[in-house]
Amino acid sequence: MGFAVFNKRYWAVALAFAMAGTMADAQPASPPAVSPTWCELDAPGVFRAVRQLDVPECPPAAPASDLPKDLVIALPCGRHLALRRLDTPANTVIDHVVGNFGGTAEGSLRQRYVQGPRTATVAGGYTVVGSDGQTLLARALYIQSHEWTELQDSLFTSGALEAWAADASPTVEENAGICAVSTALSDQIRWRDARPQIGLSYFDAQDRLRALNAYISAESRRRIAAGGEPLVPWQAGSPGFFRLPSEAEWEFAARGGSVGIGVNAQIASYLIREPQTDVIRAAAVEEIAVISDGTSRQTFGPVGTKAPNLAGLFDVVGNASEITQDLFQMVRPDALHGARGGFVLRGGHALTPLSLSGVAHRAEAPFFDLDGEVAPAPAGLRLVLNPPILTAGAPDAGQYRTDLQNSEFDAQLERAHQTLVEIRQTPGAAFRSEARALLAAVGEGGANNADLQQQLQRVEIALEQSESAINEARRAEIRATIRSAATGILNIRVNGVVGVTLLQRLPQLRAMVAENEEVAQHSEGQRLRDGIERVERELDARLVMIDSQTRTVLALINSVATEDPSLVREVLADLKRDVSAEGLWLYDERAWPLFEQVLGDYQQDPSANLFETYLPLFDSARATRDRLRASNP
Repeated sequence: MGFAVFNKRYWAVALAFAMAGTMADAQPASPPAVSPTWCELDAPGVFRAVRQLDVPECPPAAPASDLPKDLVIALPCGRHLALRRLDTPANTVIDHVVGNFGGTAEGSLRQRYVQGPRTATVAGGYTVVGSDGQTLLARALYIQSHEWTELQDSLFTSGALEAWAADASPTVEENAGICAVSTALSDQIRWRDARPQIGLSYFDAQDRLRALNAYISAESRRRIAAGGEPLVPWQAGSPGFFRLPSEAEWEFAARGGSVGIGVNAQIASYLIREPQTDVIRAAAVEEIAVISDGTSRQTFGPVGTKAPNLAGLFDVVGNASEITQDLFQMVRPDALHGARGGFVLRGGHALTPLSLSGVAHRAEAPFFDLDGEVAPAPAGLRLVLNPPILTAGAPDAGQYRTDLQNSEFDAQLERAHQTLVEIRQTPGAAFRSEARALLAAVGEGGANNADLQQQLQRVEIALEQSESAINEARRAEIRATIRSAATGILNIRVNGVVGVTLLQRLPQLRAMVAENEEVAQHSEGQRLRDGIERVERELDARLVMIDSQTRTVLALINSVATEDPSLVREVLADLKRDVSAEGLWLYDERAWPLFEQVLGDYQQDPSANLFETYLPLFDSARATRDRLRASNP
């Protein structure tokens, strides 16, 4: 629906309200509220899970002001929006996640330039703090857990969102008429039948966002005036608003809120969590995506019928393609190409070939063609809720004002900037410190020279940019070193366990030769003896490898121990969060405790010889192997 039609209907509804307002007996309808059965039609994936319980009940809705992990927003006519909070780890307000996005560099040249690998950054706008109410843990955004459905879209096409966007809420009689379309539609379907709204253009998406945000604003004003809370979370003195996700936000969400080492970048790979066992594994596309077999009468399936990803999102692959905010750019091997075209569809759809389906899938859709506005048949929506970044101030909790100066954000920005451009213990640090001191001295001497001050400021900005780049590069190096050391600890353990397995096989092989002397004289016996020799050689090689790996890991940790301790703590904390978010529990259980123990020892004494101390700790199967070797020489 175009804006002209939307605008005409809006004023028709507004005029009807104005006339109805003259009726003395008109009673306002009750404000939209979260129903106890909110998940049945508006979050079918959640409902599918709770149906397995003895008492199937939708999870209770938490207040928006609590920044809950699951946010449920009441819409008119008994409908709801279910959203999941995605956290991006942060120590300051300008921290972000740098992620590797996209698919494989293989395939046809066209395919590589459409969905090749690239680097992008992601950060949310909501501040998530620790239990002390002060420590910054993450910056978050919200994204719909399910695709925008036909039921939710009926609120727009029927005018219900427009009606509730007026300053005064509809009367009981008006609301019954407004909701007739949506109510009739919901009465016809069950939870297994809620399908995504498809066939939308970019401008259709913006029309729906405009109507949805107008409703959120109007209903929040009414609730605040009555002493309650707004419908959506605020950040300081600024309300959140709905919009389309950027490509980076969409893919960060599609990969389960992670973009690091634990996620397979191949376009057909995807991580899920088994509900019964809590085990994380890579799923086949068919387990997570509605993909048509070409024979069904219904190409696009219901939402929420497949497994969710690690972030709790359903149908990010397959079913409807999802419209993003970004303009399409090709992916060069070195950077995104400068030319920008149509809007970007992500995730593929029900007719996307199985070999191409996955979280990396992207396609360009033109805004217009010869027939006019383009509304791709598979195009649907998944909305994001986020506040503005430069928020207004709100000094007291529960105070909802948007006209205040946010001095606290300015202070946080200043602290974050100083951290970003701080001269750390990196090569050339002394020289750069001296250069800054000289600049400050020159500036004081020419305080009344405006041209000089302007030039000095340009030099200072250039130095800060250089220092920021140096710090980020150093962070990346430290992160890679820590990652290699932690993975080395896991590899040592694996080699040790494999060594035990080899030792357990040797007596069996030797017994097979000894028990049959006749076989031992023929080719079969020779093959057994050759097998024994191979096992013994592999065992010796693995034992040598364990010693070598241990020395390498210790050297890596020693190099980290000589870095700025505060920087190491920040990088280690970020890496641990990323690895944990990706479900790699072996690091938490077996790698990080030993890594931090060695790091502490080296920070106390960088020249210490820790090989003999940590070899048996890294190689936890060593005692078992020694016992087996003693009993089977």
